[in-house]
Amino acid sequence: MSRSVADFGWPLERLGTMLIAVAERNSVETGLRAAVTAEPPILPDDPQAEREQLGRWLEHQGAGLGLELEPIHVELGELARSLARMGPALVSIRDRLGARRMLIVEAGGRAGRLRVLGPDLVRHSIPIRDLVDLLAESTLAPLRAGCEQILAAAGVPESRRERARDALLHRRAAAAPIAGIWQVRLPPAANFSRQLGRARVGRSLAITALAHLGHVVLLLGSWWLIARGILAGRSEVGWLIAWALLLLSIVPLRVIQSWHSGLAALRVGAVLKRRLLAGVLALRPDELRTLGIGRLLALVIEADAVESLAISTGLISVTALIDLTMAGWVLTRGAGGSLLAILLVVWLAIVLLVGWRYTVRRTSWARTRLTMTHALVERMVGHTTRLAQEPAERWHEREDAATAGYLASSASMDRLATMLGVVAPRGWTLLAVIGLWPVLVAGTPTTGELALALGGVLLGQAALTSLSGGLVDLADLSIAWREVKPLVAAATQAEVQQPRVLRIRPASSEPGQPGQPIVEARELVYRYAKRERAVLRGANLRISTGDRILLEGSSGGGKSTLAALLAGLRRPDAGLLLLDGLDRPTLGELGWRERVAAAPQFHENHVLASTFMFNLLMGRRWPPRPEDLQLAYTICKQLGLGPLLDRMPAGMHQNVGETGWQLSHGERSRLFLARALLQGAELVILDESLAALDPDNQALALECAFERAPTLLVIAHP
Repeated sequence: MSRSVADFGWPLERLGTMLIAVAERNSVETGLRAAVTAEPPILPDDPQAEREQLGRWLEHQGAGLGLELEPIHVELGELARSLARMGPALVSIRDRLGARRMLIVEAGGRAGRLRVLGPDLVRHSIPIRDLVDLLAESTLAPLRAGCEQILAAAGVPESRRERARDALLHRRAAAAPIAGIWQVRLPPAANFSRQLGRARVGRSLAITALAHLGHVVLLLGSWWLIARGILAGRSEVGWLIAWALLLLSIVPLRVIQSWHSGLAALRVGAVLKRRLLAGVLALRPDELRTLGIGRLLALVIEADAVESLAISTGLISVTALIDLTMAGWVLTRGAGGSLLAILLVVWLAIVLLVGWRYTVRRTSWARTRLTMTHALVERMVGHTTRLAQEPAERWHEREDAATAGYLASSASMDRLATMLGVVAPRGWTLLAVIGLWPVLVAGTPTTGELALALGGVLLGQAALTSLSGGLVDLADLSIAWREVKPLVAAATQAEVQQPRVLRIRPASSEPGQPGQPIVEARELVYRYAKRERAVLRGANLRISTGDRILLEGSSGGGKSTLAALLAGLRRPDAGLLLLDGLDRPTLGELGWRERVAAAPQFHENHVLASTFMFNLLMGRRWPPRPEDLQLAYTICKQLGLGPLLDRMPAGMHQNVGETGWQLSHGERSRLFLARALLQGAELVILDESLAALDPDNQALALECAFERAPTLLVIAHP
């Protein structure tokens, strides 16, 4: 009896074992069997809420195993092709009895089939079409009756009706999104080489190297044929045809080399971009604030340089190494024997020494340039003080000295660059001719040996030309890497989410019992970077469900810092901070922010360049449900934003522009407040969020916050 697709799915009671199996298959080195200790989630009856709760559980438990589970939505028309290419992935399906199961898709197999890992830990092959039909059933079922009427009216015969029905159904529902699919990836902070392995970068580089090796071999063969024919005084048609065939055979190898080198560059760039983005997101807010816009722009530029240079330098190094190896091998078998090969090795050592000196000089030159730029900015900012304190004839003394040093450094660097780009390859040719001179004078080499020697010399020259360009790129890469390295380090040191709490509270769940502790803080200490004095020291706080707390204090007293700690935007340097009796490593960053919503100070909040509705619901759920839209509209009316929505042509669907420039100061403040309330968190923190409102709107905002927030902390000036 044939087995259906659902027979290979994992039941809900074995989801923990399933995640461990996925982690082991992806070579994640963690305490696997101790990481998933919670029981499977209790799912609601509503299908959409069921998927959300299941996805929430999978993402949290996967994070504890060192996996990143990203939910994706695929259109039905692209589902078959996507399933064949997306592995590994988790797919939510239902069996014959309607029970929820999870399918582990490892990779696409032969044409039209998928490899899945069953509950028996054995790989099985299933037809892609069967899985597509199973996932699409809930979408296609409501359309079947209408399709039957269309086919009957069109007079389609019964023998062809089934195929016609399937084609019509899939055509009508091609754009329907299919949910319940999670892509399995390693997190950005995972081992970089393992991520490159998962992205199959090594395979692309290996194919590139083999294609280049084949290209070199064919090129040497064509050179040997044509050189032998010319030097021997032959011009037979057969030799010319063989030479042409060898040259034509190079074309597909060059195509393969270009394709896979580009593929490797794209995959390395994707992995590097994720790592850099994770590093930026892991930076503390005060670190970002001290960098400044100029420094951040420089990081963006240098990150782009690292991405473009890393793969190009690596490919150039690999191909140059292959060319040099082949050139040395050819030279040992040509005229001159091993003497030319020894000369090539000596010359290569000289080129590498010059390349190292160039890297040192270019690094020093880059530092000098940056120092001059910073000094110029400082003097431009403080030019009035300089006018008052220095005589005019001495204004340019330091600039002239710095410029002279910069020009001297540039001249030295340019000389080394010229040696690398011009002298290195051409000097080798001259050295090789000198090495061949005694053999040519003696007249002992055969025609074939002489042809091999000339081919090896030219191949070595081409390799040294590539290597010289690679050394220049390597110098630029080292400079860019020094700037970007802190971001990569920040990504690896980012907080690892290891949540062990099963019952992840959704945004729509009910708050706790009145008087139940939500936040408990004991002896909190926090100091900003590069500051000796702590802004918070020995802070103790207890917030219970239903509390309405007003926190007042003078500017600089640490009110906003405390709010950022409670909201999970910053981490205390010392002390104990619990949320629902659990600490941050237990809940994870996402779990913490689900329970605490904050509307930070106006200058620290932001309106994205999208619709008013997106900015309202971005912290709740996207895409929203109809009840989310209704709740958002109700809260906006309570906050006095009804007239604003009425006069906007598209209502809540109106695009409000970058930073919300179409909104007034007070309207943006109420948008921030509505966004925090719509998150459905246990604790809502308003950090001076009402300062921009007039008394009437301030009263409306407070009344709405009192009604909507289960627990409220308001920070304000006295």
